[in-house]
Amino acid sequence: MPKVTGLGHVGIHVTDLQRSREFYRDMVGLTITDEDLERGMVFMSARPEEEHHEFVLMRGREEGKIVQQISFHCASLADVKAYHRLFLEHQVPIRSVVSHGNAISIYFADPDGNQVEVYYTNPAYLNWRQPFIMPVDLSQPDEAILNAHLAKKRPECSRRLTQISTDLEIERSLNGVDESEPVMNSSKQLASTLTDLDPN
Repeated sequence: MPKVTGLGHVGIHVTDLQRSREFYRDMVGLTITDEDLERGMVFMSARPEEEHHEFVLMRGREEGKIVQQISFHCASLADVKAYHRLFLEHQVPIRSVVSHGNAISIYFADPDGNQVEVYYTNPAYLNWRQPFIMPVDLSQPDEAILNAHLAKKRPECSRRLTQISTDLEIERSLNGVDESEPVMNSSKQLASTLTDLDPN
């Protein structure tokens, strides 16, 4: 039976992104690790050296639309794969299976339709620029899954990586989710939640 090691991060929708950004930075003391204000996303962490983001602000709060997602961390990629098999076996609605560069994730719906994520942090690419999303095939070998994002175009450095180290390089892509993948049968929901990651 796969296990989660704890709550990884929570995302919320906000009415005024700049106001919330300043509040959680200046009043709560969180570090902004990445952001895309044009798309309305701010990634924040209390432990930026260990966890890219523990809290996400997203523009677009409406009545009944508060929690963007709840994410649980797994200790290994094997656990993520085991969850995938378990969800398929018990017909849990899988919305997408993706790489964020810095994590391998399964997005699924709980019985009330809330978006939930189980993920494994990709330790070699903790500083990968966000937002980033691309589909992955969990039937592939671990190395291929963990390095799948390297096929994308080389990005600018993330905000946090620029602050911490100018000697490292990462890659960036804002390509949308490939909806032709079988495991991405509900990727439109994910893309809507994450906003349009592909400006084209």
